Amino acid sequence: MTAAEANAVRWDQGADPFYEVWYLIAVEPSTGDGLWIRYTLLNPLEHRAGAGATLWFGYTCRADPRRSIAITRTFPTGTFTASQGRFDLALGAVSEARRSEAEHRVSDASEPRPTASWRDLRLAGEIPSGPDTGGRSASWELTITPESHEVDRLMPAWLRAISDRRTALTIPYPRLTVDGEVTIDGQSFAVRGAGGHQAHHWGRARADAWDWAHCAHFEGDPTAVLEALAPVLPGGIRLTFLQLRLGDRVYRCDRLWDVARNRSAAGLGWWHFVAHDGATRIEADLTCAPERMLAFTYLSPSYAASRCWNTQIGDCLVRVFDSDGREQRSLRSRGRAAAEMHRSRRNELPYESWTAESTA
Repeated sequence: MTAAEANAVRWDQGADPFYEVWYLIAVEPSTGDGLWIRYTLLNPLEHRAGAGATLWFGYTCRADPRRSIAITRTFPTGTFTASQGRFDLALGAVSEARRSEAEHRVSDASEPRPTASWRDLRLAGEIPSGPDTGGRSASWELTITPESHEVDRLMPAWLRAISDRRTALTIPYPRLTVDGEVTIDGQSFAVRGAGGHQAHHWGRARADAWDWAHCAHFEGDPTAVLEALAPVLPGGIRLTFLQLRLGDRVYRCDRLWDVARNRSAAGLGWWHFVAHDGATRIEADLTCAPERMLAFTYLSPSYAASRCWNTQIGDCLVRVFDSDGREQRSLRSRGRAAAEMHRSRRNELPYESWTAESTA
C-alpha cells in the first residue's frame, strides 16, 4: 500500500454511520512548540449538530502553556467535498450538487467559500474567532515533506480482518517534516523543518477508550520509529499493540501469544507500554506535564461524547531487553513524542480533576 492509497477517502458517499479522520502532528524545532491539525468526517449526510466535516486545530506553546489553543469548526452537509478513492478534501466548499444548482441562478454572496483544504502533501485552513472558539482564531498553510518509511498498519493482519469491519488505521507517513506558516490570534510565525507524522483512520464505530503513542525523532538514531496503541474493544477487552522500527529490524509484537502478554497503563501525563516480540521485551514510557496537554471532545458515530487529552511535545524512553532481562538498547526523545488518552466514561478517568475540564 502506497501513502496515497493509505490516505484515500474511504467514505462511500452513503448515509450509514461513519467517521473518518486525517491528522498531522509536528514539532517546530526552534521553539519546541507542537501542532495538531485534524480534518474529520462524521455521519457526513446527517443534518444535526456535530455531523458533517470538522476542522480541528491544536497548538501547544512550550514556553507559556497559557498561549496554547484547541479549537474546532464544523461544516454541515453540502459545504464540503470528499471524493472516495482520492485524498482531496475541501471544507467550506460548495458541494457538487449545490454548485450545479448555483450555475442556474445569480451568484449569491452568502455562498460559503472554501476555507480549508488538504490535497496530498499540502494543507491549508482557517478557523475564525467566535463564540465557539472563545474568541480565538487560527489559520495555516503548510507543506509536508515525507521521509522514506513504508506505510504502517500497526495491528496484525489476523486482527485487522476482524477490526476493519468497525474501524481501520493507517500511518501513511510515520516520519515527515513540515514547512509553511501558521497564524494564531492574528500573530503569524514560520514553521521550518518541523518533524512529525501523519495518520488516517476510519470506520463505523470508535473504541470506547484507548491510549496511544508515537515517536519518530529519537536522539542518536534517525531510523527509529515507535508506534503503540491500546484500544478497549467491545466487551471491555483491552489489547496492547506496539511496533518498534530500528533500521531494517522491526519488532512487531503482534503475534497472538505476544499480544496476550502485552500490557499498558496511563495516568495524568504518563503512558507505559510493555510488549513482546518472542523472547524480546520492549518497554516504552512517555511523560508530559499536564499543563502542556490539549483537551478535545470527540463524538462517536452514535453521537456519544468522549474526552481526549493529547500531547505533541512529550518525552519518550524506549528500552529493549533480551530473554535474560538484560537491557540491549535504549532510545530517548525529549519534547518530540506524541501521545493521547481517550476515555468515554467519567469513572474511567484516572484523576477526578480531569472531569471538570470544559469542552473544546
